[in-house]
Amino acid sequence: MKLEPPNIAGARIIDSPRLPYAILRPLAMLAFALVYWLLLTHVARFYWFVPCGLRVACLALLPLRWWPWIIAGEFLARTHYAASLLDPHSLSDFFLRVWNWDSLTVIFLAPILALPGSWYLRRWVPDLAQLRQPRVMGYVLLACLVSAIGDSLGNIINVLFTPPPPHLPISATRFIAGKITGDYIGVIAVAPAVFALCLPADRPWRWREAWPDAVLLIAVGVAYAALMRLQSHIVIYEYSRALVLIPVFLIAFRHGWRGGAIALALCSTLVALVPALHPADAYRDLFTQMLLAIAGTAALLLGSAIDAQRAAQDELTMQNAALESANAGLDHLGTELREAAQRNLRMEEEQRRRIATEIHDELGQNLTAVHTRVKLAADRLNAAQLGDVTTSIYEILATMRGSVRGLMDSLRPPVLDEFGLVRALREGPLRDLVERAGLRYEFDLRGDPTLIAALDEATQIAIWRIVQEAATNTVRHARATSFRARLRVGVRGANALAILDLRDDGIGIADATAASRGGHGLQGMRDRALALNGLVRVVGNRKGTRLRVLLRQAL
Repeated sequence: MKLEPPNIAGARIIDSPRLPYAILRPLAMLAFALVYWLLLTHVARFYWFVPCGLRVACLALLPLRWWPWIIAGEFLARTHYAASLLDPHSLSDFFLRVWNWDSLTVIFLAPILALPGSWYLRRWVPDLAQLRQPRVMGYVLLACLVSAIGDSLGNIINVLFTPPPPHLPISATRFIAGKITGDYIGVIAVAPAVFALCLPADRPWRWREAWPDAVLLIAVGVAYAALMRLQSHIVIYEYSRALVLIPVFLIAFRHGWRGGAIALALCSTLVALVPALHPADAYRDLFTQMLLAIAGTAALLLGSAIDAQRAAQDELTMQNAALESANAGLDHLGTELREAAQRNLRMEEEQRRRIATEIHDELGQNLTAVHTRVKLAADRLNAAQLGDVTTSIYEILATMRGSVRGLMDSLRPPVLDEFGLVRALREGPLRDLVERAGLRYEFDLRGDPTLIAALDEATQIAIWRIVQEAATNTVRHARATSFRARLRVGVRGANALAILDLRDDGIGIADATAASRGGHGLQGMRDRALALNGLVRVVGNRKGTRLRVLLRQAL
């Protein structure tokens, strides 16, 4: 039996996850309309227009599909507000009274002209979490200004171009400037504070650091409210509104743009009390408006710059921690490499010692046996008139003994074990090597001689091998007349230092850098020095070659 799929051609598919949005969006529209109406009728003033800031904040935080509902909520609140301006006695002719030029401009013109600012804010700042960057904060403030100008234009058109001509207590220019400034103040006093409360914080809030600033704000608010009860002609009254902004900068400097935004909202609320306590100031004090707008903008930019600096410091701290970890790893790797190099050097010395012992035991004994046999056969060879053969064999044996002795000295000089490092350098085979080549040999020891005994075998052998290699290079290549070796020993901190200064007066090295890269002799010196946490420096000029070697050993 073949099962047929059910026929769902005419069925209605219900997307259950979308059902809540059908309820949430109208509820959001009604909630926004209620809050907007409360702000419009009870809080909004000439130079502190808060509803504009609420709209900018909501449109910036909500997705684009929510925008029509928010705008519709504003239209609804403005419709009720426009109807209340007509002083009706009843609501029977509500629509007839609302649908006129004056009411339509109040309802629709300002929100529509303000939309480009919110659109540009969405376009310039797709991620509001980046407000800690001054560049992004600048874009936000510019978009707030565009939105405030659009909102102001709608209200200005309604006031100035609706008959009959209005009677303003100030000039039209001051009215326009004050209206734009007031809308801008309302935006920057509300929108950044809403962003600060709704967006996730970059770092946890520390109340122990914030309570002194909260006490300062409360004290300033109490002092400001007391000053507002004074007469307006008192000089301190004129400057108190400027002094009330000082906590905004202080809090922005201490807590970044979030603290600055919240402090700006609170302090601007204090400043907005002026129209309530002194109604004439609503149109008179354009200076306070400009000061509040400039100071609020500067405080938000300062807070954003502080946040950017702290973020850079945190990143730098993380990078420093990573570098310290990498350096620790490199130090550990360097320690392991030095230990491996020291093991290789010890193995090399053990191999040299073993080869030297085998040469002494095997080849030396065989040469002695040959010499004994030739000596026993000397009488017979002389009787057979072959004495010249005996002489040549003795010469060959003597040459071989000298070669074996030189080979053993190069592998493991017994003078180190018999006389010690200092005497070996001053009177040992290195002096013989240099003087046999016709060069003058000098050795000088500086420092405490007892420290030589504190050097371990690896360090003493490294000193010997480096001087040996330098002397050999001088004899073979330098065309010099003298070779001088100076050894200085001392203590620095917890390390014993051995400094070698090796010089000759030969032809020098034309390029010391190139010479340091090539040649097994110099590379061998460098390897021995690095194995003991040391350094090798080669300087060559026409006056000769100079090597400076530093070796360290922990005491």
